[in-house]
Amino acid sequence: MICPVCKTAMIVTEYKDIEVDYCCDCAGIWFDSGELSLLFEKLEPGFKIDMANLFKKPSGQIPELPRKCPICRKKMEKVIAAGDNHHPIVIDSCAEDGLWFDKGELENITRIIVKAMPQDTGKIISYIQDAFSFEKKDN
Repeated sequence: MICPVCKTAMIVTEYKDIEVDYCCDCAGIWFDSGELSLLFEKLEPGFKIDMANLFKKPSGQIPELPRKCPICRKKMEKVIAAGDNHHPIVIDSCAEDGLWFDKGELENITRIIVKAMPQDTGKIISYIQDAFSFEKKDN
């Protein structure tokens, strides 16, 4: 699979039986459709992400350049995954094939989701940090 940002080959990486595509050059991460939900459910059994309501369409223009889906090569849609109006976290979404996270976006979004969850979900943050060598921060 070719990275939608830097156009280099990505690697398939598996960590604790969860597989994702990772770009070694820009540290971007690709989740095939449904894989993000599976990640959260596997690490926190019984937890479900309402993917339909998790991502919102931006109300205005996004200054990021459009990207093509690494699978179907169609232009991906920019969606707001988390954050507030002043600091939104924008990711790229292909409705059919999956989600693209630029470096750091997955960790930031995960922290926001975890804070909203009723149970302790340190396993999710630990997985993201360990799998992608993110700097450890206080949960």
